[in-house]
Amino acid sequence: MTKNKLYNHLLSELFNRNFHEETGIITKDKNNYVFGWDYNENLIKKNKIFYAIGCSWLHSNFFNRTFINEFPEHILINRSIGGMGNSLIIDILKNDFVFFKSLNVEIFYLISFSEVGRNKKDFNYSNPKSYKSCHDYFENILINQFKDVQEILGSSNHYITTSFVNNCFNKNNTILDFCGPASLPKPNKDIYHYSSRIHSYMKDRKIFDFDYNNDIKATLESIDWLLSHKYIDTTYHPASYKPYEDFFKILPINSL
Repeated sequence: MTKNKLYNHLLSELFNRNFHEETGIITKDKNNYVFGWDYNENLIKKNKIFYAIGCSWLHSNFFNRTFINEFPEHILINRSIGGMGNSLIIDILKNDFVFFKSLNVEIFYLISFSEVGRNKKDFNYSNPKSYKSCHDYFENILINQFKDVQEILGSSNHYITTSFVNNCFNKNNTILDFCGPASLPKPNKDIYHYSSRIHSYMKDRKIFDFDYNNDIKATLESIDWLLSHKYIDTTYHPASYKPYEDFFKILPINSL
């Protein structure tokens, strides 16, 4: 079946990122028209669900608009929230999945983990005493959180990845993989939290025995690398439709 897209073009061909306004709400095309000004009204009937959950990288106008254009046969249920942490992602998914199992409808699940350490509950996933670097500690937490989500989703049609932190648990592409090229080389150390405030939190608690100077240095190097990507803006987010268009192409939903 030929898809009746909202537009007969990729959004990245119509909406130049130079016209992107700071709010991300009003994006104009090359003729100075806003998104949705002239669209294809003959959309096909919805018969599938696409469930997405993550942080602000999915709670994004670029993500939502690209989805509407690329998957007209799907209803998008986007449970993502800006600043959402991984433990909260898991708990919301766990409850939602029980409900969706009762529906007789085809569902695709996209789970995109964010930074480790946004929820206090994250620290329950691993014992910090086994690590000298918070980055290694966070990596182990993320691996264990992935195992939780994998167990929840079972054999359902799904894709589990990360947004902008390293994917240390499977071989799936991240969204950041499509935001390049980067003008700086990737640092040798993978980090899993970009805010220095987490280091202050851990310094105040004796259970965390980390080399904070080296950990902070690695964080700062990774921030510079992240910001050097072609499609990343100063808010640490994709500022174009192109990364999401390319990301959607590799999801296994396209083979259905």
